[in-house]
Amino acid sequence: MTDNIKFHGPLMKELQRCAAFRAYEHIMSSGTTVGGSDLEEAHLNLYFSDVDEDHVGFAEQLVKGTGMFNALYNEINGELVMKELYHCLPGKKIYSNASNTQGAINMAVMSSKNLSNRVKLKKRVIVTMAKETLKFGKKALAIVKRSDYYRTYMATSSFPSGKNYEDYCHFVREEMFKAREDLAKLDKLNPEEAERVINREAEAETEGEGAYDVDDSAEAHINEEEEKMPDNFTFKGYIAFVLWGPIPPPEYAGNDDFMATAYAAKYRKTLKADGRAAARVSEEREAAKERSQATSTQARGIPKEELFFQCQIAAHRGWQQK
Repeated sequence: MTDNIKFHGPLMKELQRCAAFRAYEHIMSSGTTVGGSDLEEAHLNLYFSDVDEDHVGFAEQLVKGTGMFNALYNEINGELVMKELYHCLPGKKIYSNASNTQGAINMAVMSSKNLSNRVKLKKRVIVTMAKETLKFGKKALAIVKRSDYYRTYMATSSFPSGKNYEDYCHFVREEMFKAREDLAKLDKLNPEEAERVINREAEAETEGEGAYDVDDSAEAHINEEEEKMPDNFTFKGYIAFVLWGPIPPPEYAGNDDFMATAYAAKYRKTLKADGRAAARVSEEREAAKERSQATSTQARGIPKEELFFQCQIAAHRGWQQK
């Protein structure tokens, strides 16, 4: 009898991509030049933290809802329940349980090849998932940067009148659904080729009188003949993009929190502790220490629009896999 994992298959892969991308971004922002087999080994160690037992790997952090993954869950009656905004499975309750309870997000979900094969993820696969997340995230970013959501948030750190973060996430999914034919083509390209295609599209749209704008008003969606987006539609890297993209969730709003979400050392490696509360206390203490020691320039951080795709710098530093 096969010991299958009871979980939603596409969501399993999306959660794995999310943790894999955190490992990828950590390597990219560390300033260390690494490629080939060394890059794969670095990803494996950060994803699982098999080498350094004093630190929690990104896969385990996601399961426990600590560090950069705490916005994924609501805590209900002492249990972590993934927000529907992220799993996009209407009416479903997705629990996270580190004790490997069937049907919940656990280390079996985060470490297995697929639902019917518990063979541990290979390092090459982890790198591939991270690059998939980056590739589709760049497409999403190109779309978002033409929207009123982006323009308003960059100018005011708030949303357009009558809109909120949930509306923004729905908008991202809807626009990516409209671009699904392009996504299918991008899926066949490596990250470098995909980036060139996206850049060419952006340049073509800016020719003539001005840039093409995404019309995200309610009126734009009246009497549309296009196929309606399924309620459960997502794209590869969706969770990572809406968590750490140019417009953060409310939990990460504000300069300090937003910058910490992408770069603060406390999110890269969270010290092992008993319970979620202990991890939060440790993070808060470290944050207070960092703020007390930071100069005014350091406290401001880099521009928001650059945070999510720091990885683009990697192409010029030789970090891409050879």
